[in-house]
Amino acid sequence: KLGELLNKYRNLSEQAKSPPSVDLALRQLVDYDKRGKNKSAYIYPFLVRNGAKVLAKIAIAGPQKEAKTDVTPYRVACFEFSEEMVDLILQNRAKKPKLPDEDSPGAFLLHKNKAGKTWLFPKLASIEAEFSTLLKRGFQPYGYIPMADFLRDFITYSLKKNYVMKILPDYHIILDDLQLNPDGSYVNQPEVIAHYRCQADALEKFAIPYLKELSERAGYSLFRNRIEEFEQTHIRMVEPGRKQNGEKVKTLISLINDYPFDREQDDLGKKVSETCRSSIQILSKLMEEMDRLSQRKEESVFKSLKTRILQQIAENTLQEQTLYKFSPEQKLKSSGLLDETRYPALIDEL
Repeated sequence: KLGELLNKYRNLSEQAKSPPSVDLALRQLVDYDKRGKNKSAYIYPFLVRNGAKVLAKIAIAGPQKEAKTDVTPYRVACFEFSEEMVDLILQNRAKKPKLPDEDSPGAFLLHKNKAGKTWLFPKLASIEAEFSTLLKRGFQPYGYIPMADFLRDFITYSLKKNYVMKILPDYHIILDDLQLNPDGSYVNQPEVIAHYRCQADALEKFAIPYLKELSERAGYSLFRNRIEEFEQTHIRMVEPGRKQNGEKVKTLISLINDYPFDREQDDLGKKVSETCRSSIQILSKLMEEMDRLSQRKEESVFKSLKTRILQQIAENTLQEQTLYKFSPEQKLKSSGLLDETRYPALIDEL
């Protein structure tokens, strides 16, 4: 409604009411350049439903009578108003897995930087980045001002409700529903595997060209040979479906870690190092979570088994009006849970 309000002021020129001018005014109000140290207004979004869509609305608050005002009640009220929409978005997202491009799963993490070079932005895969896209649409036609307070509240709430999994303090992913086929395979690729594939593919396509450039200009012929060996073994000769296999990713990480970035004198080498470190940090955590997938898979199978048994009890009671008899051990075996050493604990829980 900002545009409508501004149009009521006849003394304002069209230039003063244009999106670039409003962008500048909003940034000055929130003291964007100095990170809000002396802000005159507070911006916080709230979410509303519009048919089948969820929209972000952007509200601006400022002191009315006093020189300063506490924004905490306003912030809390806005987020509590949005909680139902946050629940809806994340519950639906847990059922709708990320489906990366098969040929180039990490392409969306690679973009041109200000210098015009292809660069890796690994945190664009996070749920924070996904939600920022929704918030950006709420700012249109004006420029987006990052909503750090909202994203902090969003992540705190999502962790509390067990909607997301922490990878880094500023990188979380959806804790998806692991749905299984009768043979125990996944109906959908787990979220953690999708993130791993995206990050591994993007890191390779970012790191290898820059490692070549840096090693060539520094005259590191032996390191250049190692890059050639990596490409021959893990890129040219790789079998279909093995493009982001664990051995390849560990070799890539080792290659990056072995490069002497500490000898780099200019910004390029330092920035490549920082970006690679950030990506490796994410990948390492994702690989840890992939190792825990078997445990999550067991939990998912057991949860489904309990739900089925409860349904069978209800149906039997309604139709037969007798107690439902079953063998817990047989139920566990037929569910696909193969680790019989876990049966006593699971039977106790049943």
